Amino acid sequence: MPEQKEPAWAHALNGLLVVLGFTLDIVTYLPWKIYMLGSQYSKSQSSPKSVSTGGPGGPYISTQNNGKLMTSCYGNTQTMDAAFERACKLYKDQRALGTRELLSEVDEKQPNGKVFKKAVFGKYQWLTYGEMFQTVDKLARGFSELGIKEARVCLYMETRAEWMMTAHACFRHNIKIVTVYSTLGEVAVTQALNEAEVEVVITSASLLENKLINIAKKVPTLKTVVFAPHEFRHQKVKADLLPAAVSAISFDEICKIGATSKITENPNEPTTPDTIAVIMYTSGTTGKPKGVMLSQGNVLGSASAMLSRIISFDNPMNSNDTWLAYLPLAHILELSAENAVLLAGIPVGYGSTLTISDKSSRIKAGSKGDASELRPSIMPAVPEISERIRKAVMANVADMNPFRRTLFNFAYKYKLRHKKNNMPTPLWDRFIFSKTKNLLGGRLRVFISGGAPLDVKTQRFINICLCTDVTAGYGLTETSAGGSLQDMFDNRCGNAGHLLDSSMIKLIDWKEGNYSVNDKPFPRGEIVVGGNNVAHGYYQMPEKTKEDFSTDENGIRWFKTGDIGQMDNNGNLSIIDRKKDLVKLRHGEYIALGKIEAILKTSSFCENICVFANQDQLTCVAVAVVSKPAIMKAAAELDISGEYDDLLKRKEIIKAVYEDFQKIAKIGKLTKQEIPSKIYLEKDAWTPEDGFLTDALKIKRTVLNAYYKKVVDKLYMK
Repeated sequence: MPEQKEPAWAHALNGLLVVLGFTLDIVTYLPWKIYMLGSQYSKSQSSPKSVSTGGPGGPYISTQNNGKLMTSCYGNTQTMDAAFERACKLYKDQRALGTRELLSEVDEKQPNGKVFKKAVFGKYQWLTYGEMFQTVDKLARGFSELGIKEARVCLYMETRAEWMMTAHACFRHNIKIVTVYSTLGEVAVTQALNEAEVEVVITSASLLENKLINIAKKVPTLKTVVFAPHEFRHQKVKADLLPAAVSAISFDEICKIGATSKITENPNEPTTPDTIAVIMYTSGTTGKPKGVMLSQGNVLGSASAMLSRIISFDNPMNSNDTWLAYLPLAHILELSAENAVLLAGIPVGYGSTLTISDKSSRIKAGSKGDASELRPSIMPAVPEISERIRKAVMANVADMNPFRRTLFNFAYKYKLRHKKNNMPTPLWDRFIFSKTKNLLGGRLRVFISGGAPLDVKTQRFINICLCTDVTAGYGLTETSAGGSLQDMFDNRCGNAGHLLDSSMIKLIDWKEGNYSVNDKPFPRGEIVVGGNNVAHGYYQMPEKTKEDFSTDENGIRWFKTGDIGQMDNNGNLSIIDRKKDLVKLRHGEYIALGKIEAILKTSSFCENICVFANQDQLTCVAVAVVSKPAIMKAAAELDISGEYDDLLKRKEIIKAVYEDFQKIAKIGKLTKQEIPSKIYLEKDAWTPEDGFLTDALKIKRTVLNAYYKKVVDKLYMK
C-alpha cells in the first residue's frame, strides 16, 4: 500500500516532539538508571532462570523452586477435587464465576447485504465460591444418582460458567470427561463421539438445537443429553427433537436430583494425582486429532506452575483482580490458566470472541463489550486475537488527521524505545494511549499469550498501546499447557521465557535439519518436555503413545514435541522451528512455513495466510486471506475501480500486496528463499466452522493443502 504523505507542518511538528522527547530523556534518564540498580528488572536481565543439570542439551530445570518439580501450590492438595474444595472454603463469600445476561438481540443488515445478530448484554451476575461449590456438589451427586459413573461423558459446550462447574463436578466424583470444541462441524463431532463411544453429552441449549439433534442420530452409544439453558435463560429448549432413545435433562433438573440425593461423597474410585480426568483432543493442525489423556495431577501441576509465575510478576493478585475467559475451555491453555487463577481466589468473568470489545461483531453499537464491563486485570490470548487488535488500532491510526497521526506515531516510537529499557512513559500513556488502553477495560496488567509464537511487532504493540505487560509462553496439550512462560521483568521479545516449575526440558540433535546441542552460540535441537505436567499418552493409540512418550528411570514422563528450540545463557527458551512445518526445497535448503506465515501476517493487507512449498520447486508460494478495507483503500489510491472480487484479480492490486509482503519480509529478516514467489488473494475468511482453522485459530495445514491444491499448482505454473 502506498505510504501516506504528511504535510510539511507535520514533519515540523515531529521535529518539535523529538526535541521535547530528548529533553525529557535528559531530565529522567540518569535518575531512572540509578533507581533501577539492583531492581527486579536488572536481576532478570542477568540472572539465569533455567539451568542444565547435564550438558548443553539438558535436562534444564527452573531455578525458582529449589530444583524440584512443582506438584501443587494450593496448600497440601494433590488433586483437582481437593484444590477446588480448598478454594471454596477459603474464599467462600468472594466472587467466583460471572456471567452476563442477554437483554436483547436484533437483526442488523450490513453494507454487504449480510444480516448479523447484534446483542445487548447486562452487567455481570456473580456466583460466590460458596454458591459455586453448592452447585458443583449438586451436579456431582446428580450425575452419580443417574448412574453416570464409568459412562463416557463428553463436554461439548461454549466457554461459560456451566462448563467449568461441570468439569469440577466430574473431577469431584472421578468421572472422566472427553472435551470437544463447540465450533467443530457435525461430521467432526460425530466422529469424536463415536470414537470415544460416548454415552452422555453435556452441552448447551443452543448446540443441542442447532447441531446435536442431527448428530445424536449418528451416535448409537448416546443415551443421555444434559443441557445448560439458552442465553435468554427462560427460552424454551426444543429437547423433544432428539431421538426417542436419547433422554434429555436440564442443568436445573440435575441439581434438583443432586440436592435430594443420599450420595454424600465420591462413590467411585478415590482420586489420585494419576487419575485420568480429561481426554482432550488436539486441534488437528497437521492431521487427525488425538485424544490426550490428562490426569488430575497433570492439570493441577500445570495450573500451579502458571500461578506461581503470574504472581511473581507483580503485586500479589487477589479478589480485586479479574480474569476474562473467552478462549475455548476445550483448549488446554484456557483450561489450565483459568483453573490457575480460580483456585487462587481470583474471580473469572465469561465472554466470547464475538463480544469481547465494544467493537466486536456481535455487540450492538452503543453497548458495552465484555472487557469494558468486566475491566479485567489479567487475560489470555492466542496470537491471532492479538494481531486482530493490533490491525484494528493501526487502521484507525491510518485514518486519523495528520496532527493526531503525527502525535501517535511519535509517541509510539518514543515509548517503544523506552519499553525496551523498562522505562515508564506516564505522560504519553495518559494523553495518547489512554483510549487504546481502554479497549480492553483499562485495568490490564498481565496479558498471557500462548497457542503459537507471538510476533515481536505484535508483542510490542500490546506493551505500548494496551499499556500492559505481555508474557508469552510455550506448551502443548500433551504437556497440559505447561512448558515455559516469560518473566515480566525481562523485556526482551522473541522468546517463550524460562521453564515453569512443573517442567523440565531436554534438547536433542536433529541431524536432518542441521540442529545440534553443540551449536554456537546456543544449543539447539528438538524440544523434549518432562515433568508432572506431561500427559499419560494418547487415548486408544498405543503405538503413537509409545512413539512420542517415554518414562525414565526416575519415573518422570517425557514427551517429544516435534518443535525445535534454542536455550540462551539466561535459560530462556526460543521456538525457532517446527519439524512438521519444515520443508526442504529443491536446492536442499529448509524453510519454516510457520515462521514465514507469522511474519507476513503482520501486513495490513493480510488477515490470514498459508504458505505452500514443494520439494520439487525452488520457491514457496502463498494464499493470503486479505482485508477488504485495505484492498479498497489501495484501489482508491491507485485510482482503480471495480467490484471487490474483480479487484483481487487485478495485477496492480496483487503487485501492491506483494510489494507490502516484501517490505514486511525484509523487516522480519526473511531470506530470499523464504519469501513467496507468487501469491493468491482469497476473499473468504477461514474459520473453525468451515474446518480451515482450529478453535485456537491456527490453520489446519492438511485441510488447506487439499483445498488449494489446484490454486497452488497454477501459482507454480506461472
